[in-house]
Amino acid sequence: MYTNTGSSVRFGGRQGEDDILDFGDGQRILVPETENTLRPDLGQNIGTASFTIFHTYPGNGSYIVSYREPQPQ
Repeated sequence: MYTNTGSSVRFGGRQGEDDILDFGDGQRILVPETENTLRPDLGQNIGTASFTIFHTYPGNGSYIVSYREPQPQ
């Protein structure tokens, strides 16, 4: 995930409907809080955050994977 390191919003770690990774097949997971890795080579205030998860889809087809995070307050 590319992140805005100038934002107070963290990648992952919140409960409820926030920080949810939806695999597009009915399965969803809460994303663990993950530290930013600064990437000055990509530009000012740009970083990355990543974690590994294994998921098996129920069959062939098209799936839309999405991620939802909270809005800063």
